[in-house]
Amino acid sequence: MSLPDAIESILKTALVALVGTRVFPSVIPDGQALPAVVHQVISGEAFGSLNAAGDLKSGRVQVTSWAATHAGAWTLAAAVLAALAAYSGAPAGLAVQWIAAEEPGADMPAYAPENEAARAWGVRQDFLVWYKE
Repeated sequence: MSLPDAIESILKTALVALVGTRVFPSVIPDGQALPAVVHQVISGEAFGSLNAAGDLKSGRVQVTSWAATHAGAWTLAAAVLAALAAYSGAPAGLAVQWIAAEEPGADMPAYAPENEAARAWGVRQDFLVWYKE
């Protein structure tokens, strides 16, 4: 019942037709094919009052959609946006109250110059997640 587990559950369910099970925390493991999605929690905080700690928390989640083509990365990013924006529910046992999407980030070309076949394109997106544990 953690925020990374909840995000992974939502994305794996929503993106199975596009990436199969290739949704990973932090990095794409060696040997995995594209397209794939990587997610990570990059910040968070708990909310409370002057009298007591509250149970509402927030986290900023970054999702990067990777594909072999520029168009493929943006298509996958659109599917990520559709899966997460305005989401509420209880994936992986975490009570997600709401997910708000920020504007997508810049293109992230990544390739090994010595190996042109390794070229990949990525699109980074940030989401704010409010949840209760």
